[in-house]
Amino acid sequence: MSRAAHRGSSGRRLILPPPHDGQRLWIDRPERFLVVAAGTKAGKTFGAVLWLLREAWTHPHAVCWWVAPVYKQARIAYRLMRRMLNRIRGPNGRKLPFRAVDGDLEIELPNGAVIQFRSAEDHDNLYGEGVTAAVFDEASRAKEEAWIALRSTLTFTRGRCLLIANAKGKKNFFYRLWLHGNDPEMPEFASFRQPTAANPWIPPEEIESARRVLPTDAFRELYLAEFLDDAAGVFRGYMDCVAGELEPPRAGGSYVIGADFARLRDWSVFTVLDLDFGHVVEHIRIQGEPWTSQVGRLERLAERYNGAAVWADATGVGDPVCEALEKRGVWVERVKFTPEVKRDLVLRLQGVIDHQEITYPEISALLNELDVFSYQVTQYGNVRYSAPSGYHDDCVMSLALAVLGMSGGGDVLIEGYDPPPEGILAA
Repeated sequence: MSRAAHRGSSGRRLILPPPHDGQRLWIDRPERFLVVAAGTKAGKTFGAVLWLLREAWTHPHAVCWWVAPVYKQARIAYRLMRRMLNRIRGPNGRKLPFRAVDGDLEIELPNGAVIQFRSAEDHDNLYGEGVTAAVFDEASRAKEEAWIALRSTLTFTRGRCLLIANAKGKKNFFYRLWLHGNDPEMPEFASFRQPTAANPWIPPEEIESARRVLPTDAFRELYLAEFLDDAAGVFRGYMDCVAGELEPPRAGGSYVIGADFARLRDWSVFTVLDLDFGHVVEHIRIQGEPWTSQVGRLERLAERYNGAAVWADATGVGDPVCEALEKRGVWVERVKFTPEVKRDLVLRLQGVIDHQEITYPEISALLNELDVFSYQVTQYGNVRYSAPSGYHDDCVMSLALAVLGMSGGGDVLIEGYDPPPEGILAA
């Protein structure tokens, strides 16, 4: 394929690397809003960098944005664009002069256009600017409020926007915008699906390997770019377990407490589970409370529920909290969170919810977290479970710890895992 040349309003050409055929389907489209559901490593980021560079080059002195759910993701695109600009040449064959400010994640092209890389974490920071062209990266993992703010910046300029993301079920604004592109009454929108196989640089055997080891839904979402019903949700049947109310302790009743600790940004959550009926009878969610206060609160809770054992997240700050509880005579089972342990906890909770082995009242914070809790595939092909960016999973993990206590603990690794011999563990 030949390199693609784009001419700015001044008549000067910018010679960019060529997109592959899958990217070309949407890069060259004229619609104002382009919505691309793409498989992992399908080349959506590279293609979007090409698209935004072209938009910036054809609009001298324009302000262009790259918006991602978090700054870390925005930096990835910034570094990619900077490397690309270092390699491309202007019409005279010389290196294209541009200014890059690493601290601000900002690039200024020689035509005066500025490309800024922004985070969607605080959507209020996206209001105010007049933006000529924008890329909304990983849009399905961001909040709708960020899209509303970004859309407002395009009003005065009648600017364009390219939204790229993995498919993440049908419960988010990205899917609704994707549907617009298939609606003849929304001519400003165009939508596309770009599976991983559309990238000619990904070997077919690598995709087949992922198909064999990943959950079916994960593969269909992340490699086939399919929108699935409730696909983003790990806990599909969570509403089927809603029943009853919170209850005081029963004389002679057996209980277990799942405790997930936090101090500032996240929440500390204590979930009390009735072992005889598999029902959540108490749910406490607090934020910003001092550790000493949390220890006292949890001590009283365990005492109130007939000396219930506390299954607690002992990772990081949780470890000294567990120690303080033990000094007060509370029975504590410490669980050190690793990616493998967290995966096992989530899969255990998924199993008991699927089989309706537990019930819980209509606790809005818990239900919201169960609804959005999702998985992602790391660059090494592992499945990692967590809340999407901007959301919390403290209620989910507190419930998962209580469920672990309900089962008596056992091996906190996924079913089917073959642990190393005792001698290796001891070493």
